[in-house]
Amino acid sequence: MILNTGARTDTVQYYTEWLLKRFEEGFVYTCNPLFPNKVTHYELFSEN
Repeated sequence: MILNTGARTDTVQYYTEWLLKRFEEGFVYTCNPLFPNKVTHYELFSEN
């Protein structure tokens, strides 16, 4: 799985605990910066 978050912030540097929790729970929600009311749900899972 490739997770590209570099365009927004240095996720690993500043949000390590949050990122590990997201991997543990298996999903993440993200808001569109141009349309804040549009929230997208992404499943984080491994196919292995």
